[in-house]
Amino acid sequence: MKVQNKKIDIEFNHHIFLAKNKQETADFLTNILDLPDAIPADRREPDFFLCIEFKNDVTILIAEVEDYNIGHYAFKKGCIS
Repeated sequence: MKVQNKKIDIEFNHHIFLAKNKQETADFLTNILDLPDAIPADRREPDFFLCIEFKNDVTILIAEVEDYNIGHYAFKKGCIS
């Protein structure tokens, strides 16, 4: 049996920011990056995330938490024949 090597296409998909005030954080980021205002993300828990969208299909999701020490990165992959 011959094993076929395939390239895997991987793209950065989204990043979750944890913030003490999600609206202030979103306003700051959209202002310095000259992006449209953040919008509520369409998730199971409405208003949990604010979403900043980039033209290249990357999003920043901002959640408001009391205390935090981790982040989250997500990559999207697909096979290229």
